[in-house]
Amino acid sequence: MNNQLLETDKPPDALSHQLLLYRAQHLPAYQRLVVLVADDDLIEPILAQHIALIAAPKHTVILLAMGGDAFKLPRIQLRLTFIQQLLAGQQINVTTHLASQPTWVQAIRHYYQPGDLVVCLNTQQVEIGHTSQPMSTFVANALRIPTYVIPTQSVSLQSSARKTYPRWLVNAIVITSLVSGAWGLGEVEVLTAQWPYLAHITVMGAASLLMLMFIFGLHFYID
Repeated sequence: MNNQLLETDKPPDALSHQLLLYRAQHLPAYQRLVVLVADDDLIEPILAQHIALIAAPKHTVILLAMGGDAFKLPRIQLRLTFIQQLLAGQQINVTTHLASQPTWVQAIRHYYQPGDLVVCLNTQQVEIGHTSQPMSTFVANALRIPTYVIPTQSVSLQSSARKTYPRWLVNAIVITSLVSGAWGLGEVEVLTAQWPYLAHITVMGAASLLMLMFIFGLHFYID
């Protein structure tokens, strides 16, 4: 492993040098990794690779996200599940949590335990009053929690090649999918109405699950 730090990776002051950890630095002993999964554009497999590099085998990794925005909730849940599945085969105990607290600060204070190491992207921000500051420096300096910073240039999905879609088009596609799915479920209901009860409810349940997975997946892809 390359032990040379880039200039942009160096902590800004002595306090951060003790609590802010960057790539190529030796990590302190810890009990759990608490990964702050922000609602940003990122490549989940590469984020999972970063987590796997610093996660000790059989140690607990908590994927923590904010669950306050109902519109974004399906996408956030899919992201957490996807990252969890990517780490499942690496002897890493991964759990996911959607914080019910209204702010990141309250969520971190709620889930933090002594011995934890917090992990976040270097672009994540936290709002304090009417200002914002990097999440990593706030957690390290104000909350006094060791924090490992992942450089976003390796996980960002923002590029000129990525196509974005207008919000009205996203909403129209989702609404059309919901209407089509409801019509499809109605057709399945009619076709299976004369079936034995157990077979009927099994097919209806499977059809409903497939419809939800399709709609959530579509929304995750286009949004």
